[in-house]
Amino acid sequence: MAITYSDTFTDTGGTRLIDRTADTGQAYTGSTDLVISSNALVKATSDAVVRLGFVSGLTTSTNYEIQAVWRNDANPASTDILFSVQDSTNYYMLRFRSDALTLMEVVADTFTSIGSYAVTAADGADTSIVKLKVTGDSIAVDYGATLAVISVSSSALAKSGTLGFRVQGNFSGSTMTALTSITYESSAGYTQRKGSTFDVTHTLGTITTATLNGTAITINTTGAGTVNLTDISGIATSGTYDLVLGDGTGTETYTVQLNVVGLASYNINKDGADQASLTDVEFIVMTGVAGSRVIAEQITGVTTDVNGDTGAIEIADVSLNTDDVVTILQQSATVGGGLPHSATLVAL
Repeated sequence: MAITYSDTFTDTGGTRLIDRTADTGQAYTGSTDLVISSNALVKATSDAVVRLGFVSGLTTSTNYEIQAVWRNDANPASTDILFSVQDSTNYYMLRFRSDALTLMEVVADTFTSIGSYAVTAADGADTSIVKLKVTGDSIAVDYGATLAVISVSSSALAKSGTLGFRVQGNFSGSTMTALTSITYESSAGYTQRKGSTFDVTHTLGTITTATLNGTAITINTTGAGTVNLTDISGIATSGTYDLVLGDGTGTETYTVQLNVVGLASYNINKDGADQASLTDVEFIVMTGVAGSRVIAEQITGVTTDVNGDTGAIEIADVSLNTDDVVTILQQSATVGGGLPHSATLVAL
């Protein structure tokens, strides 16, 4: 996973949230009354008015983790975390107070508690470490070392959205439970090899567009809640990439761990000498056992550098994946062939 949003709220006391950027560079929008106090996010005014703030330019995937730390106070006011935010009246909310963790879904500004967990937290300590895990419709909350103190399934709202904060209560500054840090990491909802065909579940209508890392991929079939896709993105490096589905009205973003499968770099050596600058190396990739091996792929035109190294060699056959063991026969018309040997495919 990769951290794409993080903030420790380290700033001069009184700095408004909307006048600063997160540690990872995102701007903020929302209330002018959300401020930094003692390197924590609070509201400046003690009144009953709700204050909302949002992370600008961040769209979460549908599979992600948030880790947050609160500074505890016994008064009944806290900086709540909003996630999968659709707009100012539709979002999920995680509230931490010194006696309880509460998970809520907010639809059209109507609040419904969908999970809670009793806690006992001392005042004044930044010890309330909470991890929120969103995996599709599944939402789980860890408190400290205790896992899944809340674990629910909710389809009330789309999980792709932004993040935000909410404060309500007649307390402010050092007299309320304050958020001292937050980190967001997307996690791969799907793991596929390059070029594969796979199903994705969604909550949109008929899917009309699908892009992986910004490049259109093939929509094979689309039905109620499921679309079948084939990767033709041409991505050259394994990694986590955004898959964006659209139905002409809205979009949903998922994360895909895409593995580019192949062989690690080979050194071509003959009689103790590196064979530099070759242009005609061929690799024959075989599967199966002795006596019944099958050629899966023949790769021609492989080159070597000045040290006789080929560099990584991509395998296009979608039936082969990382950690598969294959038999390799390597040869060159210029310098001859090598002995057959086994190799394990890796993510390039």
